[in-house]
Amino acid sequence: NNSDINNQLNSKLRRKFTRLINLLKSGNVNTTITANVTIDQSKDQLVKQVISKSIKKSPFVVFVGQLPFDITKEQLENHLRINDINGSIKIRLLTDPESNTTKGTAFVELENKGELLKCINLHHSYINNRRINIEESCGGRNKEIRQTKILDKKQEQMKKKYELINQLIDDYMVKGLTSLTNVNV
Repeated sequence: NNSDINNQLNSKLRRKFTRLINLLKSGNVNTTITANVTIDQSKDQLVKQVISKSIKKSPFVVFVGQLPFDITKEQLENHLRINDINGSIKIRLLTDPESNTTKGTAFVELENKGELLKCINLHHSYINNRRINIEESCGGRNKEIRQTKILDKKQEQMKKKYELINQLIDDYMVKGLTSLTNVNV
């Protein structure tokens, strides 16, 4: 499905893939498409090779803050597993190089977008009597760009929360529903 592939490609590779598709549609495969693709390959092989080299694995990473300073990777992973986060979890606790103690922050890489969203729903949950903060990571070291991305993601999260709250109010007003089970706001 082209739309699924487009969501996984960055813009440069998306243009490259579009050129390949147009070239294949025209039947003119007598041209070298990239340095790694030769002219004697079949169309299916060309497409598979370009797709496999082009799909960018976008990491699903959250930033976890306000952790207890004595927390271990195992304790944080256990907290996530208890709260229905499945699949592979890679945890990187940030530590102070001098004292070798954690700084109370971590980055957690998850397997897919669904697990990332479940993890974000644990924002303001408690570990060892401390309320932790969980936000989607924006990556990179450019402070201004990262802060802009963080602000955009926070606004998007707030918009979704307001939409959910408004939907709950509408449901209550129209249908008289009062049960709020399985609602994460």
